[in-house]
Amino acid sequence: NGDVAAFKRSYRFPALPPFAIAHRVVQLGAQLLVECAFENATPGNIFLTSWQLECAEGLESEVVSSGTLDGEMPLLTPRGSHSVVFRVRQVADQAKGHLRDLDVLGTLALGWHVPDGSSGCLRGHEVRVQPCAVPNLDIR
Repeated sequence: NGDVAAFKRSYRFPALPPFAIAHRVVQLGAQLLVECAFENATPGNIFLTSWQLECAEGLESEVVSSGTLDGEMPLLTPRGSHSVVFRVRQVADQAKGHLRDLDVLGTLALGWHVPDGSSGCLRGHEVRVQPCAVPNLDIR
C-alpha cells in the first residue's frame, strides 16, 4: 500500500568508562600542579584525542606537560597509560579564599577515538585536593 515502516531497536547494557583515572595534586607556591594518569580500561586500542581540566569558579588551568607533540594523539593499548600535568592558578579578579582551602578543583574532560571509528567524550571525573599530614620535624 506504499506506507514506509521503520523499526527501532534499543539495547540495554552498562556503559563502562574507557579510562581508569588517577590524579595527584601538589602545591607549588601560589599555584597547584595536577598530574593525571589515564589508563585504557577497554580490551582494545584507543586514541586519547583531547584532555582538559574544567576548573571551578575563580580558577584557570593550562597544560604544562602532555608528553606529546602538538596535534599528536597517543594510542593506548589495553592497560596502557598516558599522563598529563596541568597548572592551576587563581584568576586574580575572582579569587575566593586560598587554594589550600579548596576541596574540588574541577572536572576532567577526555576525548577519545577507537581505531574502528567510534568516538566520544568522558566528562565528570572530579579532581579533588587531598590534604596530607605534614610530618613533624625534630631537628636537634
